[in-house]
Formats: sequence, structure tokens, C-alpha cells
Amino acid sequence: MVEAMRFALDRLPTDPVLLQKMLLEMADVMEKERAELRAAEATVKAQTLRIEKLEHRVARLLRVQFGRSSEKMDIAQLRLMFEEVEAPEPANDVVPTAPVGRTARKPGSRAPLPAHFPRQTVDHQPSPCSSGCNGPSVQIDEAVTEVLDYVPARFRVIRHIRPRLVCRSCEQICQVPAVDLPLPKVMASSALLAHLVVSRFVDHQPWHRQSVIFRRVGLHIDRDVMSRWARKLAWLLAPLGERLFAYIREAAKIHGDDTPVTLLGNGDGSRTGHFWVCICAMTVQAVT
Repeated sequence: MVEAMRFALDRLPTDPVLLQKMLLEMADVMEKERAELRAAEATVKAQTLRIEKLEHRVARLLRVQFGRSSEKMDIAQLRLMFEEVEAPEPANDVVPTAPVGRTARKPGSRAPLPAHFPRQTVDHQPSPCSSGCNGPSVQIDEAVTEVLDYVPARFRVIRHIRPRLVCRSCEQICQVPAVDLPLPKVMASSALLAHLVVSRFVDHQPWHRQSVIFRRVGLHIDRDVMSRWARKLAWLLAPLGERLFAYIREAAKIHGDDTPVTLLGNGDGSRTGHFWVCICAMTVQAVT
């Protein structure tokens, strides 16, 4: 194209109208070439990004295959890794639409605060007019600013009062039976025990760390006490565990995982414990 243009420039016509027509045609050709160049640059950029994603996934596969403490990856996980790469890239002139049921949000904008959080309203009324005018005021608008707040967890004491009554006629004494606590002779409610167990085995908070957290608010519960409570709860929940294990054994295929963990002793070093997780490959149903 460049050689043809040079050859044409050497033999320019003398007619101004023809010259103007030739310039317009050259401008159209150059605009088409610029558009093709932009399209080629976009294609190269998309392919480069695709190559980087594939290299990242290959590196992950190598770490999974040859890592020191890696786990095997099944075919389903491998397919999920490459679904994003195999998906076609949207065209530059197509504006992606928000999925059904979701609110479209501009990139970089803040996500709205969850609607189910309780709201506390603080009304800030402006001061009267500075000029000393005492005329009536009419609200024309308002500005609302929502700030996310956090209320720390707090302890409370539930007092169970059981009055003992005596009948003046038959002299019979009556009183409501004692409260049925989860653990006998333990001054802890089911909510506190559930919080301790969930923090230990779901949030991975050791007993001594929970003891330090409680000590900051003036509550002293030794980690040995928490451990004894957990052992008693394990004995109470043993029938539920047996029922869940029987339900898992009914499946045609069972996936098992053994995770070693380091357990700290009471001043005598550490030892290795194990978390055993079993997942049954069948439809999830409620266990009764």
C-alpha cells in the first residue's frame, strides 16, 4: 500500500476535484487500517491475558502434583479451574448486563450494607439561624450516611429463681424442679458451650487463646476447664455422631481426608493429632 501511494503521488493529476477525491479515498483507507490495527491490538491483548491465565493454572497444577503437603485434585476441580479460561471474551462494543436477581453496581463503588442488619438512627438537628431569626423551619431534604458499627460480644448472667411455696391449708411445700442444664453442676448455658465448641473446632481458636480473650473482660475460665466441658459434650453428642457415621456408610462412595495437626501439651511438648473428614457421594438429606 505504501509503494502504490508513492507511485500515485509521482503522477498526481492537475484537476483539483480529482485531487480532492483521491485525498478522501486515502483518508478512508487510512481509517480502515487504523481500525484493523486497533482490532489486532485488542486480539493480542486478549490472547496474552489468556496465556497468562493458563500459565497460572499450570503452575497451580504443578504445585498440587509435586508440592510437599499438597492434596490430589479430582477431575471436577480441574474442570472448574479451566472453565473461566475457556469462556469466550465479550466484545468491546457489548456492555455486559447484570445477572437476573442482582443489582447492577458500578465498578469501584461500595457495596451496600446488608439490609438484615439492625439500624440505629441518630438524628442531627441543625442549630437555629445565626441571625437570631425564630421563624418556623420546613425540611426540604435530608442526607443519610450509613456507618458500619460493631458491638463486641458480651456475657450476661441468667438468674433462675425458684420460689418455694407452702400451702396454709394442707401445709404442702411445692417448688419448680431445678433447671435442666446441658452439663450437670456446670454454670454454663448451652449458648456458651456452643460458642466455645464452634470457636475451637470451626474457627480454630485454641482453648488457651479463648481463655485469654475472656480474661480481657474479667471472666476467668481456665483452658483445662474448657477441655473438660468439651469432653463431656462429646459424650453427650456421641449418639448423633454414630447416626451421622451410619448415614455416611450407606453411601455408594465415600471420600475421606486425614489432616494432621499439632497439639500443644500442658508443658510436656507437643503431639500430632488428626482431623478425619468423610463426605458421602449421595443426595444430602436431613438426618433425624
